[in-house]
Amino acid sequence: MKSVVYLQKIGEVNSSIIIRLKKNMHWLLKKYGIRVEILPESFKTQKNEYIDVERQFNGELILRRLEKTIKSKENKKILGIIDGDIKGTRKIHLFGLTNLKGSCALISIYRLRGSFYNKEEDISLFDLRVLKEALHELGHTLGLRHCTNNCVMKYSKSLKEVDEKPEEFCLACHYMLKKLSKN
Repeated sequence: MKSVVYLQKIGEVNSSIIIRLKKNMHWLLKKYGIRVEILPESFKTQKNEYIDVERQFNGELILRRLEKTIKSKENKKILGIIDGDIKGTRKIHLFGLTNLKGSCALISIYRLRGSFYNKEEDISLFDLRVLKEALHELGHTLGLRHCTNNCVMKYSKSLKEVDEKPEEFCLACHYMLKKLSKN
């Protein structure tokens, strides 16, 4: 596959979070021939993407604009990281979402912090949550569906479920990614 995943800051996101995510993703994705790079400039949100009454961003609108930034889609993926609450058309809030074309994904780090739930902040745990959601959404762009095994591709509707799943792909998903990486 020899593909590249570009990490894209959406709006104001602490750069150290992106740097740590790149390092963590690198170690888990290099066996699939996937390189991780950080795009240098922040991707600004637009006024129509924010829903004032709900205090959330429309993640689908952001994804559509993000999709247009990929010039050549062959073996390139883009993962947007936003530090704001996002929603889709069918969900009140989301940890992340992926477009149907499979080259773009978006994660929100907003609800992955302990402080959102009035708990003490644990940077290591926060980084692990960000990694899990990034790998989960990236997995979708690579052709993986939700998995019922103990796998990073397991669907998470709560922070507890994010914490309970591993940061690795299960054997079935691993073999599927290995197979895709040979194409």
